[in-house]
Order: sequence, then structure tokens, then C-alpha cells
Amino acid sequence: MRSLDEVPPNFNENFARSVLEALRMPPDASIAEEGPVQDARPTPEQRAMIERLNKTVDACAAQLGVNAEVLAPRGEIKALAMGRRDVPSLTGWRRREIGDALLAAL
Repeated sequence: MRSLDEVPPNFNENFARSVLEALRMPPDASIAEEGPVQDARPTPEQRAMIERLNKTVDACAAQLGVNAEVLAPRGEIKALAMGRRDVPSLTGWRRREIGDALLAAL
């Protein structure tokens, strides 16, 4: 989609313009300097860590009787294994329920 003529009629025109403008802009090089990318492929060690963290979450979820994704979504587990510590699973009520166990498993 490269022009407003190709946008479906039910699409918000202002939103379409801002998307097209963003597509025309060069990529921001500063984004790559911000640290590990969650979409990067984990190393074998990180994959082992992801498995260990998933087992921790699954056990806690079973004990609480909730879905594991409620406590710590898989993307957050991957981010933790790859070095991030700013994930929601480490804050608020989830910190009490699973966060400390995740940190201990790291």
C-alpha cells in the first residue's frame, strides 16, 4: 500500500497518512543501540534458561490454578532469559506471585 487510493474505505484517513509517512521515513539507527532485541534468536544457554523459567511459571500457575500466560507470557520469559529485567512479570502482583521465583531461577 503506497497511496491513499489503495486504503480501504473503512480505514481511518489520518491513521493511514501517518502510517504512510512512517513508511517513507528512514529507519532510526538509535533503536538498534538500546540493548538486546527480544526478536533475536536465543543462544543454546538462553534456550535452556527459557525452558527452566517456563517450568517455574508452569509450576506456579498449576499451584494457583491459573493459566501460565497470565503470570508470565512467553515473550516476557524470553526477554528475561536474554537479559531484560523491565518486564511486567517482575512488577506489581505478579512480582509477588511469580517474579521472585523467576529471579531466583535466573
